[in-house]
Amino acid sequence: MNESPSWGEVLRGYLRAATDYAHTKKGAHDIRDYARAAGLIALTCALAFFLAEQLFRE
Repeated sequence: MNESPSWGEVLRGYLRAATDYAHTKKGAHDIRDYARAAGLIALTCALAFFLAEQLFRE
């Protein structure tokens, strides 16, 4: 009977696939796009919280 892989083995497999993908031209481009999008989202959230704090002070 085959045993299913442990969570550690599954996680290592996913990480290996992600690093292999990151080393391709398309993967590197996608990672830069995702990082840029995450940065813009974080900046937008910070600006929204700052404006809310300024507008709704008591």
